[in-house]
Amino acid sequence: MSSKDRNIIWIAILGMLVSLAGAGLMMPSIREERRLHDLVVNEKDLENLPPRIAVAHVMLGPFRGFLVSTLWMRAEELKENGKFYESLQLARWITTLQPRFAMVWSNRAWDMAYNISVGTHTEQERWMWVRKGIELIRDEGLRHNPQSVHLHKELAYMFQHKVGQFSDDMHWYYKQEWAWEWHRLLGPPIGTTQDVLDRFRPVAEAYDKWVNRDYLPIALRNELGELQKDAEVGESIRLISALTFAKFEIRMRRLYDRLRSKEARLGKKLDKAMQLIAAHKKASHIDSVERLIADVPGAREMLTALKEIDETYGADLSFVLAYGEARMKSDYIRLYGKELGVTLSDREAKIMDWVAKWGSEDREAFNQLIYFIQARVIHEHYKMDPIWMFELMLGDWCLRQKDRLAKKKNEHPAAMPIDWRHPMAHAMYWASQGVRRSRGLLRPQDEDVMNTERGTSIPLQELFKGGRIVFDPQLVPGRMGRAHTRRYDQLPELRMVAARHYMFLSSIERIENNPEVKDFEFYTTFRNAHEMFLKSAVSMLYVYGAEKEADRWYRELRTRHGDRDEERRKEYTQPLDLFAFRFYGDMVKRAGGRNEARSIVEGLILMGLREGLEGGRRQAYENYFAFARRTHEEYNKDKVRSFGKTGNERLALPPFNEVYLSALTRFLCAPARPGEDWRNRRLVWRRLPEGARKMMLMNERMRNQLSATAQRSFGLKLEEVFPLPEGLTLIPGGTGPLKLEKGNGKEK
Repeated sequence: MSSKDRNIIWIAILGMLVSLAGAGLMMPSIREERRLHDLVVNEKDLENLPPRIAVAHVMLGPFRGFLVSTLWMRAEELKENGKFYESLQLARWITTLQPRFAMVWSNRAWDMAYNISVGTHTEQERWMWVRKGIELIRDEGLRHNPQSVHLHKELAYMFQHKVGQFSDDMHWYYKQEWAWEWHRLLGPPIGTTQDVLDRFRPVAEAYDKWVNRDYLPIALRNELGELQKDAEVGESIRLISALTFAKFEIRMRRLYDRLRSKEARLGKKLDKAMQLIAAHKKASHIDSVERLIADVPGAREMLTALKEIDETYGADLSFVLAYGEARMKSDYIRLYGKELGVTLSDREAKIMDWVAKWGSEDREAFNQLIYFIQARVIHEHYKMDPIWMFELMLGDWCLRQKDRLAKKKNEHPAAMPIDWRHPMAHAMYWASQGVRRSRGLLRPQDEDVMNTERGTSIPLQELFKGGRIVFDPQLVPGRMGRAHTRRYDQLPELRMVAARHYMFLSSIERIENNPEVKDFEFYTTFRNAHEMFLKSAVSMLYVYGAEKEADRWYRELRTRHGDRDEERRKEYTQPLDLFAFRFYGDMVKRAGGRNEARSIVEGLILMGLREGLEGGRRQAYENYFAFARRTHEEYNKDKVRSFGKTGNERLALPPFNEVYLSALTRFLCAPARPGEDWRNRRLVWRRLPEGARKMMLMNERMRNQLSATAQRSFGLKLEEVFPLPEGLTLIPGGTGPLKLEKGNGKEK
């Protein structure tokens, strides 16, 4: 071999060694890049695989994709043949082999929540499968694919469509079960919007201080908010501010190094943010309970005392639900004594003794512990971020950029009293999380992002229409935890008007600023939807007695849409009361027929009973009653004009008193539940105008229905549940007839 050949060989060997060394030096950055884009396989996912799948996983290597494709085709074939359980098993293997195959996670979850659930026979079984579908995406799919907009969209849709809406014939059971769980966890949102915010704020702060390791802390989020206003670094910060902490830390470090190498002045702008990142990273390695114990005196002793009640209790779901239930029972006993027959079990009595002891010794430390436990459960069990939950409630995310810049410090014009017992609140949470995560993707305009953004708008609309939950668990001995013993209703939440309005403006502005879509039909659709929303908001606010708020949004409606054409100019210059009435009148005119029109009129009456008399708002009842009467009259007049005075009278509605008494009977005599329904019916009955009570009691058929309801539901006589108005007495020995005493007042 010549010296030249030897030199070439040595040069080649040297080049190989240099290349290997260079590759070794690049490995840390490659591993970091793999972690950033979720390309790292978790070895725990490979445990407990069927032998043939485990062998294939190891031996096939890069050919694993072929096996996945084969399993996928077989799973789809089984599903088409109705063999959902077998298909589900194959899909489970696929997600184990390819955990970042987002479509299979959603496919499996859909089979559970939609296909398998409807094949079961009881409401408990069906809810179990619906919940399994939700948990599969939330607990497993998003763990492997935290930035998958598709999975966020699917999870939001399950909460919205399967649980929150009305397509499933057992949807009320789902709603009640979800409300029952979160009722024990957080309780109802009581008081003004500010009261609701102030109640949840400590939970978010406890999460930030002791639990959070996955998301950006509050101080860092605030600093990033200020940085986003900077013209030089703001856009770069905005694109990465929604990432989880681990990925944000990588991107932020790269941005910091790049800016510092470019110009030292730019790097200094990020110094405070980098310090906050380092502090959070250091604290996140400490167990959350230990972090609490280090900061809150007496926390260890309180947690130790919990173990003495039940060794399974701690900062976990089992305790927080038991604590919530014991607290509710204690409130029932305090308010109603033995009337409902509610008693505390030995374990619940010990929990309340624990509350009394530690709450009196150091109330502040006790409250901190409870907030910590609530925050920890929300994060670890429900996989949610309480900081973002609180930011959703503040509503600033609904605002346009110019609205955010214009608002004063601590001013939140779109704040919302979100009730987390409502499934639509969770639909909005997961959809908004998907939109936030999309900012860290390479293709932020993906179709899934657009659909996910719609997933924040629809739940917010539904929360406006029915976001105020009336829920009473009705803790009846022997029937605890069964949905049909609970009272659940969804009523309009008019405090959502501002947030929904600002969200419409944000969407319309984005369309107006995008020349590619401005001329499309959905631009007009968005404006029309915003107009219809404002019309309904104005009318509902007026009927509820909030005339100042109604006038405010009426002026907004006139400003935004009054100049679109002459017809609108005339419509929006009517007096407020006439405009509100015509809105409901138009609903009846658009009704498909007599039955639908009657349903609308009866619905107004029922809303007056629920929202007015039951809620203690007499003016709201009178407004609903007046609107129902005028709507009834207008509908019948319209039918007379259409068919002539001797025309088809069968299309007209019955006399208003008949419709009114029918709705009143439906409210008072519907199948009763123990507890709250009894108290509410008696309350509404006592608040009814005397003339209405007398009309019902003087009608033999309705009097018998009231008597049967009192006996069947409560085991009491008619007058014990529905006290007789002055001037009426029952003939002894029966439920009727009634006689009118001398000197009675004239009926209204």
